[in-house]
Amino acid sequence: MRRLIFFFLFLFTSLSLLAQTTEHYLQIKIESRSDLDYLTRIVSIDKVTGLDVIAYANDWEFENLKTTKFQFIELEHPSIQASRAIIMATTVGEMANWDRYPTYSVYNQLMKNFVTGYPNMCKLDTVGTSVMGRNILALNVTSNIAVNKAKPEVLLSSTMHGDETTGWILCMRLAHYLLSNYGTDSRITKMLDSVSIFIAPNTNPDGTYYGGDNTVSSARRNNYNNYDLNRNFPDPWAGPTPNGPRQKETTVMMDYAGTRNFVLGANLHGGAEVANYPWDGYTTAQKKHPDNNWFRQLCQQYVGFAKANGPSGYFTSVTTSGITNGGDWYVVYGGRQDYMGYWHNCREITLEISNTKLLDVELLSNFWNYNREAMLSFIENVYYGIRGKVTDNQGNPLPATITILSYDQDNSHV
Repeated sequence: MRRLIFFFLFLFTSLSLLAQTTEHYLQIKIESRSDLDYLTRIVSIDKVTGLDVIAYANDWEFENLKTTKFQFIELEHPSIQASRAIIMATTVGEMANWDRYPTYSVYNQLMKNFVTGYPNMCKLDTVGTSVMGRNILALNVTSNIAVNKAKPEVLLSSTMHGDETTGWILCMRLAHYLLSNYGTDSRITKMLDSVSIFIAPNTNPDGTYYGGDNTVSSARRNNYNNYDLNRNFPDPWAGPTPNGPRQKETTVMMDYAGTRNFVLGANLHGGAEVANYPWDGYTTAQKKHPDNNWFRQLCQQYVGFAKANGPSGYFTSVTTSGITNGGDWYVVYGGRQDYMGYWHNCREITLEISNTKLLDVELLSNFWNYNREAMLSFIENVYYGIRGKVTDNQGNPLPATITILSYDQDNSHV
């Protein structure tokens, strides 16, 4: 019995030590931009300004970095820098003005309440659970939800980096806006009658609630196992596991994408203000996406509305235009947008919507006002293009691939 007790104590202690691995926040000097190709394989680059790189590293990445030529300093983690008081909503009622962060139980209840309040217009999917068993949720919003009518499917998701919380609140507020305006606002009514919208507000709940279910003040970028989920997807250029073992949260989202037919997607982040389009794994000089011009137009549209409704200087922290090709900013392997585009034929972009990761609660409503029109107009892009059905001679639908000759490449067909 003593040996058994000792074994469980040892196991518990080992798991506790694993859970307490440090997420390092670093400023790294590079000598030229060519250094980024090597550095991105060692640490998780967050942003690049000139020859200064801000990056995250778990313990083993940090040890690897020490063996390289790069000079770096360790910074205070953004969650420590956030000296402001983080106000949490401990009841659903306290989320009425969308000016607080919900506790984990309140977040779950809010998502359930959408279905309770609008049972004919939405369905809540528990896509899966995180390493620590927290729910990863996606709300499907469309009219006549019980009727399986062919509609283009759009995915908006956020907070795969757990400390980038602005998009989390904006996604929930978007769901509320769509549901509460159906039938009274002709634009929203048309949208939900013709589009099936999927909203996954927080796809890394363990990172957001790293300090416990009742606070986000200790939120961190990585998941519970200290892996960056936006470097963890199969990569068309760098292989199936670019930054280590595939994490549970990654598999959950991969499996969910495999059950749907998403044609358009936006993945919301924070820490910068820029609309980022594929490819992440190549610069435009190395390999342009065949739909490069269309992606640029899509991003310019989003940024145009955000700038028009935001303060002076909004969406100019990376480029004055507010848009960038992912690889031209810095190359990333294992990112979500390249995975969704290459393997699921979903035109997905990455939206960095706030320079501050863990935003002051009193600013959350401001950022909703900056981005609301841009988000709605983004969804409306599925109205355009060629649409149809391929059938056999009996009129039965067939799976089909539509390819533009001498144009499509790298799985850009539909």
